[in-house]
Amino acid sequence: MRRIHVLLALLWMFFAIHGPRGMAMDGRQAAEAMEENPEELLQWALNHSDTEALKKMAEDARLGKEDAVRRIQDIRETMEYLSKQVPSDAEEMRQFVEILENETLDVQTKTDALEGLQFLLESIDNANDFPKLGGVEALHSMLQEDDVKVRSHAAHALGIAAANNPKFQLTMIDRRPTILRTLMEMTKMEDRALHKKGLYALSALVRNVDEVQELFYAQGGLEFLETLVDDTSKGDQIQIRALQLFSDLLAQSGKKEHISEAMHSSSVNMVCPSIELLSRADVAKIDDILRVVHSIIEKNDKRMVLDSGNRCNAGEVVGKAYEKVAADAGKLRSMEYDHELREGAEEESGVQFLDDLAAQLRELAALFSFKGREQEL
Repeated sequence: MRRIHVLLALLWMFFAIHGPRGMAMDGRQAAEAMEENPEELLQWALNHSDTEALKKMAEDARLGKEDAVRRIQDIRETMEYLSKQVPSDAEEMRQFVEILENETLDVQTKTDALEGLQFLLESIDNANDFPKLGGVEALHSMLQEDDVKVRSHAAHALGIAAANNPKFQLTMIDRRPTILRTLMEMTKMEDRALHKKGLYALSALVRNVDEVQELFYAQGGLEFLETLVDDTSKGDQIQIRALQLFSDLLAQSGKKEHISEAMHSSSVNMVCPSIELLSRADVAKIDDILRVVHSIIEKNDKRMVLDSGNRCNAGEVVGKAYEKVAADAGKLRSMEYDHELREGAEEESGVQFLDDLAAQLRELAALFSFKGREQEL
């Protein structure tokens, strides 16, 4: 009975719109008829219906449904086509690895492939899939190419894949234990681009993973960093980056009493090169160097650190660095800014930064001075 009521309601709506004049019922009449005698109302509706119009409505509905189905099918086919045309990240990485493995291809093609890998390896998931595609072996091979550009690009890609990614770091040294030595050798070559990228990749591989650090130490890593920090021919940027890597290793080596004798020895040897860097570094780098020096003092026997600093007149050198930074802060403070700039925080933050830096240098200079040493010791 409910179905009949629904059908009648639909027929009534149809006649209200399409029925001949005078034939349509109003809403009250239709409702009364459905209550009193629904079968009679149904017969009345059929007798007065326009069968052609009903057939057309049914056909339109059928065609509309078929059209919707065709549209959905077209969309599915288009998506399937596009998915086949655009390779996945894994497929792209595999293609790049094949290029690197092809010895007949030129340098530019290989560097283009390495640049593509640099982009893809920023994803940790991609980096962890990369070894499954032969990526470890391909990168290691590129690091030993004769062309400087290829080696530099390969080291950069390796550094991106290894950055904050312990799984990849462990996989890399498990499959190629000599990779650390290969990267250390890169910093001994003439081209400075190799120094920078080699140290970048080495730092990314070594940081935060104990197993990799143990291998690094076993392969002469501490002595390597000491030599690099002390080598002024490499330039301040490389020296500071090597110093920062040492500082990270020192911070990760545990409490003061747990640090190895080799780490203590290297810490003492790093003091004078660090102080000398302070004397010629720009303001932005002084802050980085100070963090390293403070870390060395905190993690080691203070007497040994101060005695080491005495060999390079650390108190005097740091004192001159303090005077320079303090003078810069004074100049910045006395500059005539327009009203809008004075109202902002830009110059205030700059002055505050220099003031804080100057205060740290003053304290360090006092610590390395004779009176400061006497008070501390």
